Formats: sequence, structure tokens, C-alpha cells
Amino acid sequence: MRTPSRPSESISRRQTQAPSAPITDYRVSPQGDRSPDGITTDSILRMETTHSSRQPTSAQFAPNATTAEPNGRLFRPMDWLTFVLVTLFVMAGYLYTVAPDLTLEDSGELAVGSMYAGVPHPPGYPVWTIYSWLFTKILPFSSIAWRVAVSSAVAAALSAGLTALLISRGSSLILEGIDLFKDLPRRTENAITFVAAWVGGSLLGFNGFIWSQGVIVEVYTLAVLNLVGMFCLLLMWMYRPDRRRYLHWVFFLFGLCLCNHQTLIVAAMGIEVAIAAADKRLGRDFFLGNTIIWLLGLLAHFAGKIHTFEGNLPVFMIYNLVGLGSLAAMLWLASETGKLGDQLHVVLLAGAAFAVGAAFYLYMPIASASNPPMNWGYPRTWEGFVHAFTRGQYEKTNPSTDPVVIFRQLWMYAQGAREEFNWANLLVGLVPFAFLKKMRLRERAWIIGLSAIYLCLAVLLLILLNPGIDKSAKELVKVFFTTSHTIIALAVGYGLSLVAALLVTQYNKGNTRFFMWVGGAVACAFNLYEFVDIYLSTNFTILRVAGALSLTLSVAFTGWVVLNREKLRIAPVLVIFALIPFDSILSHWGDNEQRGHLFGYWFGHDMFEPGRDAGHGKTPKGTNGVALYPAMAPHAVLYGGTDPGRFCPTYMIFAESFTPAQHRLDPGFDRRDVYLITQNALADNTYLDYIRAHYNRSDQYQYDKPFFLGMLNDAKSEARGKTNTMASLFAPLDRAVQGLGASIEEDRRAGESLFKADHFKDFAAFTAKVTAGTDPLSKHLKTSLGTASTPQAVADKLNQLLRGPSLAEDSARFATVKLSSHVQAFAVQNPPTPNRIRLNRLLLESAYPGLFTASPGGLYPDREILSATPEDASKAFSEYTMDAAKRYPNNLKPGEQVYTLPDGRISVSGQVAVMQINGLLTKVIFDKNPTHEFYIEESFPLDWMYPHLTPYGIIMKIERNSVPEITEDMVRRDHEYWSQYSERFIGNWITYETPAREVCDWALKTYLQRDLTGFKGDPAFVRDDNAQKSFSKLRNAIGKSIYATRINTPPASPQVQQRMIKEAEFALKQAFAFCPYSPETVFNYSQLLATIGRYDDALMVAKTCEIFDADNLGIRNLVEQLEGIQKGAAPTANAQTKAKASGPNADAKSVFDLASAYFSAGQSNQAVDALEVLLTNSSTKPEVFLSLVDGYRQLGRVDKVERALARYTSAEPTRPEGWYDLAAVRIASGLKDSGVESLQKALALSDARLAQDPKAIDLRKQAARDPRLKGILLPK
Repeated sequence: MRTPSRPSESISRRQTQAPSAPITDYRVSPQGDRSPDGITTDSILRMETTHSSRQPTSAQFAPNATTAEPNGRLFRPMDWLTFVLVTLFVMAGYLYTVAPDLTLEDSGELAVGSMYAGVPHPPGYPVWTIYSWLFTKILPFSSIAWRVAVSSAVAAALSAGLTALLISRGSSLILEGIDLFKDLPRRTENAITFVAAWVGGSLLGFNGFIWSQGVIVEVYTLAVLNLVGMFCLLLMWMYRPDRRRYLHWVFFLFGLCLCNHQTLIVAAMGIEVAIAAADKRLGRDFFLGNTIIWLLGLLAHFAGKIHTFEGNLPVFMIYNLVGLGSLAAMLWLASETGKLGDQLHVVLLAGAAFAVGAAFYLYMPIASASNPPMNWGYPRTWEGFVHAFTRGQYEKTNPSTDPVVIFRQLWMYAQGAREEFNWANLLVGLVPFAFLKKMRLRERAWIIGLSAIYLCLAVLLLILLNPGIDKSAKELVKVFFTTSHTIIALAVGYGLSLVAALLVTQYNKGNTRFFMWVGGAVACAFNLYEFVDIYLSTNFTILRVAGALSLTLSVAFTGWVVLNREKLRIAPVLVIFALIPFDSILSHWGDNEQRGHLFGYWFGHDMFEPGRDAGHGKTPKGTNGVALYPAMAPHAVLYGGTDPGRFCPTYMIFAESFTPAQHRLDPGFDRRDVYLITQNALADNTYLDYIRAHYNRSDQYQYDKPFFLGMLNDAKSEARGKTNTMASLFAPLDRAVQGLGASIEEDRRAGESLFKADHFKDFAAFTAKVTAGTDPLSKHLKTSLGTASTPQAVADKLNQLLRGPSLAEDSARFATVKLSSHVQAFAVQNPPTPNRIRLNRLLLESAYPGLFTASPGGLYPDREILSATPEDASKAFSEYTMDAAKRYPNNLKPGEQVYTLPDGRISVSGQVAVMQINGLLTKVIFDKNPTHEFYIEESFPLDWMYPHLTPYGIIMKIERNSVPEITEDMVRRDHEYWSQYSERFIGNWITYETPAREVCDWALKTYLQRDLTGFKGDPAFVRDDNAQKSFSKLRNAIGKSIYATRINTPPASPQVQQRMIKEAEFALKQAFAFCPYSPETVFNYSQLLATIGRYDDALMVAKTCEIFDADNLGIRNLVEQLEGIQKGAAPTANAQTKAKASGPNADAKSVFDLASAYFSAGQSNQAVDALEVLLTNSSTKPEVFLSLVDGYRQLGRVDKVERALARYTSAEPTRPEGWYDLAAVRIASGLKDSGVESLQKALALSDARLAQDPKAIDLRKQAARDPRLKGILLPK
């Protein structure tokens, strides 16, 4: 045990230590048994180091008498003190900047997942769900979103504290093991390691990557905490390698890491390198295990048992490189140790510990069985579990093989690290590598292990993710690299410790002072460059102060070195170092703090209640003081599209509506009656299960196969309707899980419908009425209640009735009771689900008004809606495939991926195809539920909706019948609403007359330069890029899908057309001002401006976006295209294209290319002329006429639409849809007689088709509700 130094001591503490020589190779068993030499583990732990020429093994890392604490523990009290101080400091910063309520992105979905301990988005995050659920119970105040955000803050703060702990102790071990620092006094060392730990921990805590996640509802901070906790255990094992339990705990936490975020699995190889660096025998057998797994994987691949590598050569190459690397490492270590496999028992135990940690994934089917509001992937079934665990809804890993792409991605990562730490700090992080050879083997193994893990979490993960380098892609993937930044923070902390120790012990020796001067000068150069860049690019005061502080600190350090030639006092240097985190705090505050940000809450709240104030947001009102839009209709269906468009209403329905009124920003908010459906997920069968389980429970029961039955029952047994032995053995477990889930679901659906003693407002009056039995219902209750006379006893009896059949089964009981239309429809539906409890409660409340407290309802809406079935999904896929086959290859939509298989069948894939199928399924649900109002927050436009859409506050309403015209009143209300609404964000200054140049200049001044001079909006909006993107998308959807699409929709008069152009420009102008780097908004706004001939403005808008997002190839191409048009080199097609697009044998694709070029250049008449050749040629194929119909509609030429449809019906006289469309166009154009004649043919053909295929579309039913045919007597 070492003795602390005192100022008066003349002998340094290092002089009592043994020489830093190789350590004797004592063979130690994990249990501390005697070795062949008769030496126990405990004796080794007390032994001084001695010389040996033999290869050191794990015993070399046992602490000797001069380095171990008295109790043999690794971490000292001062290390724990550092941990506490850093944790509290970071936590205080988080609590001050934490979001007060719901935010955007995934916040709403994850908060609901926490509240009900459900299943968030894949891969489900079971450990995070349980962890954050505890905070919703521990913190009994404020909103659910705030409570879960605090859980993120706690995990992030603990991560920073543990990082400080590792730096404090790790720095001490490193300094103690290097001979250069043998004269370093104990108190000085403690001061150095404390400051280094303070800096490293605080740099991580206020790193933008983790700070942004620590103040909102997110999963990543717990993943970081797991990883740093794993590092602590790994260091503990390296410190005491005889205690193998630490290593097993490492792998248990690694299993939890997999549960928290699957990207962390890439750290596995790094962990094994760390183990091998510390213990060659153990590392050898870990690599042996890797090799065995690699070979088994290859055998399974070539046997066709796994399909992971099919069509994905880069992943297969990486898999083999890892396998070959493991094989090589195993062979080398085997030659070094002379053995192989004698440590496999340790490897197997580590694997078992990992499996136990990863087994938390089995929580998902248990949670899913309760049918929680957030039940992503529907993992109560084996199919759903596999879909969720494997992230089936996301794109598969597809690494790039292009070295240029990989280099640019690596540079993107480096730039991200520079933004979070700055170049000077990153340079300090490289210092430990300069001392690697001087370290003891234990510390060297620690640094090598961290480096290997870093390469896996940074480089390997980057290659596997293969991200884009545009602004949106950078923001999307940066959180995945948060874990790698923990290692950078550790390296910076260790580097600062080494620099400070050099200054104390080696200042006048060798070239130390010169290197310090050079290092300081380099830091000054880096920070000067950063400061000048910040000063020139932004007016944001805090960023300028941060740049000045960083430069000042580097100048102060360099100046202190220059001024002190002989001896340097370390205290000022440590003060300089201690101030480094404040640069990080100031640099990252603006983009990451969420204090007072209510944008997510407004996004969710105002969908449902556009006419009611919420938080600090004042509702737009008309001149009469009345809200411009009413509340969303009761029992409405809401289609959500974007992430915030799905997740914010998820939160408002399932969390905010069930939060006590005193904790809501809008105490009166309660929209549990709304049905929420994701518009772009319906093509996923597991999502259809999920939605049916919520809103069509009676139909979903038949699809709910027990989890273990689905996992264990083989295909042959299932085909015979049998259950095999393994599945039978697990049947009791299936029944237990299903029973638990059904019980929880019943409680949730019943809500407060089950009676309690205090639910009786007038117990005496109720019992008197029942006792009198003057009506059929009271007579029934009198019999059922029996002798119950106390409120609790009566409540219990009534609850038995609520759980029984519908009280309305005997219609006489309610013959004289006035039931609302909702209760009447509910009683008719009478679903065989726990919702019947709710039905019976409502019936009793209606029969005995005023005698009970009104129950607010259960978790899901009372009545069921008819959802899409698997048959509907199959039919939608078939319809789309057939349609794509007709249009293939010359008339596909942009982005459609259609292929001809070897057998001649058509295959479709890609996002566009999926969205087309989603569109068909949204129409199915819309048609199946005619008594419900529908609304949409749009992500991808769906063609069938365009004629039905009208503005409704921040979203759109889907009218039951198509809307012939967007009236002036609709336009006025929408215009006024968004003009007032924008005051919350950028101020109300944009008008019809505001030129595009003014908006562009304002965007650069406000968002890029952060110059808020004259700014009239909320400064927080300028710093919140998620709010910018989200509200821009809302406004863009209205501008594009309502106004822009109707510009050329027949029969639009010139007045209506100009109205649509004017309002589309205003809406898209606002959307652009909200977010000038939104590619979708910029494309739509530029396209509109180009269409009306304003090419200069269109180019200016595109170039403004390019300034914000220079790496976006789509924007770059748009700029180049508009520049070509502006220069008169518009893509008007070359001579070869023109030649192919003319004559009797004109190529259809060339014709459309030529017409598109004319249209893009604003030459609509020439576009019409170009298409004429296809309209008149006798050789034109039938499917081309349908493309002509679409083209003429875009050009606003109804006459040409009619001619194209006439040609189509001549070519395909047996297809009823052609005749039907022709009839509608002719009737709308005033050609009633010929239109009715066409309609008669269409209906006759449709009737004949239905006679052969009852599942076919019934055009007669469609005609009955088609507004274009209103007033037309349908032919018999």
C-alpha cells in the first residue's frame, strides 16, 4: 500500500515501488486455487513485481502492494466524488434545458410506449421501455413526456459521471505505470486526474450528440449508459482478472446494449480485442468461438438456410473479413500460448451471460399480448416478433464498396467529431498513443481495447450504415455515433492527464517545453480559424463567445508556457483545462436546449383543436373573435403520415387524454375518441394486425396465434391442424401470457367504466328507482342486484352486469330511454370484446341520467371501425401489380421499380410501390366507414385523395365526396389561419406581394447568420430544426396537395386557376420561410415558380437551399436544371429525341420526354402539340392513352382528355373503367347525352364482370356517390 506524499517529504512515493519490469507469469485459476508453484491468487495480489523473461499473462494485471487500495477495490473515494460532481453538474444542465412537454420526431411514440410499458418502434427497446416506465410512476407530476425526458437526462448524466469515473481512475493507473512520472506528488496527481475527469465527463455530457437526446424522450442515452457501464466492468476485470464475474457482467451488459440499440453489436470485435490484449489465452478462445460461428454461418449460407447475404455482397465480404480476422488472431494467439481451447468454458459462460441480457427481448411478446397503444410489429405473434427484432420495416444494411464514398463518409464523421469536441481537443485525445509503449501492459491493453471498440463503433458502423452526406442524412445518423464519442471523451481526459503530468515532471527535460509550445500554437491556430469562421458566418452571440473562449484558453495555455522558462506552476494550467467544457456548453446550447419549446405539443394539440388555445400559443381567430376552424369531429379517423404527424397525435390521444387535468397545458383536452392510423404503413401485415387489434378487435382475434405455437409448431403439423410436442410443452406458457394480456386489455378498454362506490351521485335515488321497478330495465336490475344495499355492494353487482351481455339485447328495456346516436350505434354494433363493459356503462348512464358520474371512456374508442383485412391487402397488392404491368415499361411514375421475372411475371418494389398499395388500403378503410369523418396529416401524397382534400387548420380534411372547387371562403380561412399561426414561429410578415428574393434574403440572414435584428417570431424556432422541418411540411402539404394540384384540374375556370396559383405560391412561400433547406418544399416551390414562368425566382430559391445543404445531390441537380433553363438551354430535348417523337411510328417514351421538356420550360402549348402525335397515331397502344389522359389533365386540356379516353375505349371496349371515366368527363364538359351513353356501357360491363367475380369493383355503387354524376339518372 502506498503512502500519500506530503510537501515536506524528500523521497517521492515512486521510489518505494518495484522497477517497471515484466511481471512473472504466475498461473492463476479463476477461483484463487494454488498454481503448480504453490502460489495463491491472494498472494499474487500482494506481490511486488519482479523480472521475468516469460510471456506475461492475465496475472500481470493483478494490483501490487503499491497500487491497490487497502480493500482491493479499483475505484477510490476521490473517483466516486468526481463521478458525483460531474453527474450533478451535467444533470443540472439537463434539468434546466429539458423539454417541458411533447417534442417532435419520435417523442410521442416513445412516451406512449413508456406510459403503457408497450412496444416502441423496432427493435422494440425492451430495457429502455421498462426503465422509462419506472419514471412515469416515480415522478407523479407534470406531463408524461416530461417524466420520460427526465429519464433520458438521468441516463445521460450518469453516462457523463461514469466517464469521469473511468478517466479519474484510468488516468491515475496510467500515470502510475509510466516511469517518467515517478516523481509526481500524490496531491498533484489527484488534482490532475480530477480536472481531466471533470473535462472529459463534462465534454461528453454537453456533447451535442448526447445533449440533444438527454433533454427529450429518446432511447440513445440509456444505450450510452449501458456501454459506459460495460467499460467500467471491463476495467474492473482488467484490474482483477482473477475475478471472472466482472467479465461475465461485461457480457451481460453487452446483451442489454443489444436490447437498447442493435448498432452496438458491432462493438463485439472490439471487446474481444480488449480481452485478448489483457489475456492472450482468453482472447485466443474468444476468437476460436468467432471462427466456429463464422464457419457455421458459411455452411448455413451455402446450404440455403439463411438468406442474409443474398444479393448483398458487401455485407458478405465484411462477414468474411471478420471471420478471417478472427481465424488469423486465433492462430497467432495459439502459437503464442501453445494451447487452444482451455478457456472455452469462460467463453461459454460469457456467451450465456450475453444471452441472459439479450433475453429481455422476450418482454416484447408479453407486453404486446396486453394490446398496448404502442404495439409496433405486433410481437405477440412469432411472425411479428421476428419482424420487429430484425427491423423488417427498414431498409437492409447495404454498405458501399466505392472508396470515394467511404472517404466522404469518414470525413463527414470527422467533421461531426470536430463540431462536438473541436480540433484542439481531438488533438489532445491522440496524446495517450504517444505513451503507449511506456505504459504497463494492463493500461496498454486498456487503451488498445478502447481503440478497437472505437474503430468498431465509428468506422465499421459507418461503413455498415452507409449514410448519405446531405444535411438530412447527417442529422438522421448522428445519434448512432454518440457511443463512439464516449471513447473520444475518455481519450481527451487521458490526454489532458498526460499533458499535465509532463508539465509537472518533465518541463525542463528534453524537448517537453518545445512540444508544449508547438501543441499550444497548433491549438491556437485551430481555434483562431474556428473563431474567425464563426465570427464571419454568424451573428449568434453565444457561438461567438464560445469561439472567443476557446481561443482565449489556448492562447492562455501557450502564453503560460512561453512566460515560464524554467519552472511552470500547474495550478493555472489546471484552471485553464477546467474551463474547456464551458466552450462546449456555449457551442452546443443553441441547437440542443429545449427549455420552453412547445412546438411538438402545438403540432399534436392543434390537429385536434385548431380553435382552442394551448400553452403559450394563441389560436388564430376570425375578425369576429371566433375560431376559424372547429374541433375535429367526434369519433373521427385521422391518417398520420410523417413521424411527428403520427407520433404527436399518438401522444395526445393515448397519453395527454389520460393525464390528470392539472398536469395538462390544455386542461380540457381529451380526444380518446379519435382513431389514429398511419397512412404509409398499411402495406405491412403486422401493422394491419396492430390497427385491427386497436379498432377492430372482434375481427383480429382470429389472427392472434399464440407466440410459442407460432415459433415451435412446424409447417407440416400446422398444415394438418396439429400441434407438435415442443409447441404443446409451451402451451401453458402461451395461455398464461395470453391470460395476463387479456386481463390488462380489459382494464384498459373499460377505463373508468367499472363502478366504484363514489360513482353514485345520488345513491338513494338510484336504489329507489330500481326498487320501484317501474320500467323494464329497473326490473332487470332489481333482480340482478338482489340484496345488495351498500354503494360498494351495488357497484360490485353492477360490474357483474357490465361484464355480461349487452343490456340492450332486450330492446324493451330501453324503449323509453333517450339514447344518443353514438350509444345507439354502439348498441347495434355490440362488439364481443371488453368494450361491451363500456357499452353497458353508457346504457346505464343514459337510463339513469344524473345519478352516476359520467365515465370518460377507455383506452380505445368505444365503437369499432372496419379495418383492412389480409384479403384487402392481398387484393390491393394485386391491383397495383396489374396496373404497373399495364404501364410497364414506358409509363411508370418516378421512383417506381418494376421488373419482369424469368417466368414472365411482374415484380414491384420500392417506396413508390409501397405507397401506392398504402393508398389503395387507405381508400378501403375510407369506403368501409362512411359514417366517420376523415382527416390526414400527409407524408406521401395519395392520388385518390386529391379531389377530396380541403384545408383544416394545420392539417387537411378528407371530404366524403369529391370537392368540385376550393371556394374563396375556404381559401380565405386557410390564408388567415396560417398568417396568424406563423406568428408563433417567424412572425406574420409574409403576404401575397412579398417577393421571393426577400424571403430568400430573410432565410439566409435568420437561419444561417442567426441575425435576429427585426425578427418578429420566436427565437427558439430559429434554433429548432425539427420544428422548422415539421411545420414546413404541414404548410407544404396544403400548398401542394390542395392548391397546386388543382391549378390544371378540369374544369377549372381562369379565375379559379389564378386563385389556386396565388394561394399555392403563398402557402409554399410560407413553407419555404419555415424551413429553407427542406428539399420537398424547395422542389415544390421551385416547380410552381417555373411553371408560371418565374425562372429567376425558382433558381434563387433552389440556390438558397443549396447554401444550407451543399451536399444534397437532388438540390444540386435542380439548380443545374434551372440554370440551363435560365440560359436558354432548357431540356427541350435533342434532335434525336425529337426525331423519335414524330411520325407514324413515334416512340411513346420519347414523346413524353419531349412534352415534359416543353412543360418544364413553361411551353405548355408545345407540350400539347408534342402529345398530339400519340393521340392521332393508329399504332398507339391502349395503355399509352391512359398516360395521355394524365398528361392532358396536368396541362388542363379537358378536350384532349375526352379524346384520349375515347381512343382508349375504342382500343379496349370491354374495360368498364374506361367507359366510366369517359362518361364522367363528357358529362362534366356538358356532353350529357354521349356521357350517359358511355355510362350505360360502363355499368353494363361492370355488372357482367361482377357476375363472374363478386370481389371486383362495383362501378354502379361508385357512380351513386360520384359528385360528377350528381343529378344523372343511372341506367338500369
